[in-house]
Amino acid sequence: MAPSTHLGSATPVQMGGGGLTGGADEEGEGVEDGDEDGGSAMERKVLEDAVSFIRSLAERHGRNADWAEEAVRDAVNLTANEALERNVIDVVARDIDDLLAQIDGMTVVMEQGDYTLSTADLAIERYDPDWRTQLLSLITNPNIAYFLMIIGFYGLIFELASPGSLFPGTIGVICLLLALFAFQVLPINYAGLALIVVGLALMVGEALMPSFGVLGREASSPLYWGR
Repeated sequence: MAPSTHLGSATPVQMGGGGLTGGADEEGEGVEDGDEDGGSAMERKVLEDAVSFIRSLAERHGRNADWAEEAVRDAVNLTANEALERNVIDVVARDIDDLLAQIDGMTVVMEQGDYTLSTADLAIERYDPDWRTQLLSLITNPNIAYFLMIIGFYGLIFELASPGSLFPGTIGVICLLLALFAFQVLPINYAGLALIVVGLALMVGEALMPSFGVLGREASSPLYWGR
């Protein structure tokens, strides 16, 4: 961890705020299938699953499993120095150079087994994101992703309302595929493959259906995004 940082508050919560499904209100009343603590069966199930998961991770890496459980059950927090004292973290580092110096010779648990780090005097090479990475980062912005999804739905609606217009449908399909990638529903490889398939389908459609080049021109767009 870096100085002046903290960790904890790992209690699972429902997206959008509020309690989980079937949770109690502030008075602890009106809970279906609840217990005497006011928690519903769903809340207990999610909580116990999170506790078991974080304890198994902490024990595997030799960390303080008891505190990890407290972080889930009671949403407790620790500062960087307190976390180091209680064996929740390994080091507190000011920067990357300090981190590499402290972890040199440390043994870590990997999927293949234990591995000893050799980080002394390592040269740090920095790579700026290229235009493709910056473009993908822009697409995954939540605001942009929602716009893509809305444009995709409306594009398909306009295409169904006016069959043969082609442009709204093509734009809608591309935007929907990009939105599915942005929402992590489709991995980038599958999203690119789907866009390439759409582009090839438009090229085949141009050969079979007279569109005066409309489908052929639109085919270049999904093929470009698919790359």
